[in-house]
Amino acid sequence: MSRVVGPYASDGWYGLGGVSFKAPPNTLMRIGTAKRGEVGRQVSRFELAYVALPDGGSLRVRIDEKDIGELSTKDPEKQFKTAEWKVPEGAHELELLTTRGTSRLFGVVLEREVPGVVLDAIGIQGARLRFLDQQDDAHYAAQLRWRNPDLIIYEFGANESADGLAYSLEDFHSTMKNVLIQQKSAVPECSCLVIGAMDRAIRKGDSVSSSSFIPMLVKEQRAVAIEVGCAFFDTFQAMGGMGSMPRWVKRGLGQADLTHPTAVGADILGTWIYRAVMAKMR
Repeated sequence: MSRVVGPYASDGWYGLGGVSFKAPPNTLMRIGTAKRGEVGRQVSRFELAYVALPDGGSLRVRIDEKDIGELSTKDPEKQFKTAEWKVPEGAHELELLTTRGTSRLFGVVLEREVPGVVLDAIGIQGARLRFLDQQDDAHYAAQLRWRNPDLIIYEFGANESADGLAYSLEDFHSTMKNVLIQQKSAVPECSCLVIGAMDRAIRKGDSVSSSSFIPMLVKEQRAVAIEVGCAFFDTFQAMGGMGSMPRWVKRGLGQADLTHPTAVGADILGTWIYRAVMAKMR
C-alpha cells in the first residue's frame, strides 16, 4: 500500500483517495452495500479505478457470489483506467480476486442511478493539506476530471496546528495555494470551499487553553481562499473564537482530546456550513 502520507509511491500515483494498493496473486477484496442503518443500502453500479500496466495482472470478478468474468489490468502503456459493472437497484456485493500477476488498484465507487447528491468523502488519516501535493500533477488532474465534481471542499488544519511553526506559515500559504490552483486548473468549472480550522485546546497541568497558533493558521487559510477564488467558512469564529473548544467540551460538543467535535458538535457544524452554502446559492 502507498499513501500520500507515506509509504510513498515512486510515480506519485495515489488515485483520488490518496492511496493505491498492489494486489499480488490470491488477494481477495469484497465491497458492498451497508447491512445496517438507513444510508448506503442500495447500489446500481460498481466502478473500479485501477492502473493498467504492461505487467498488470488479472482479477476474477464476482457479484453476489456469481462469476462475472475476468478483468485484465495488463496494457502496453501505463494508464489510469476504470471498469464498470451495472446491477439491478438493491443490495449487492462485489468480489475481486487476483488470479494472475499483480494488479494495482485505487478503489471502488458505488452509486445509484437516481437523482440526488453524490458525496465523495475522502478522509486521509494524519494528512496535512500540503500532502496532496505528493500526487503527480497530471495524474491527480485526471482523477478530478474522472469524478467531475461540482464542488470541492477542503477541511484541514488540526494536524497543521500540531506542527506549529515547524512548517512556516509562509510555506503553508504557498503550498496551500499551489494545491488549490492545481484543482482549479484541472476542473475549472468546479466551485471550491475551504472550511477553516476549528479551535483546538491544549492541556497543561490542570489548566486548559486554546492554541495560539489556530488564529494564525485560520488567517492564512482565509487569505489563500480569497486569493484563489474559493469560498471560506470560518469555523473558528463560528464556534466562538479563542477559548471556544474548552466550552464546547463542557457542553458535550467537543471530545476529550480537545481537538475534535462529538457527534452532536459535528452535526451542529455541518448544519451551519449547509445553511451558509444554501444562503449564498439563493
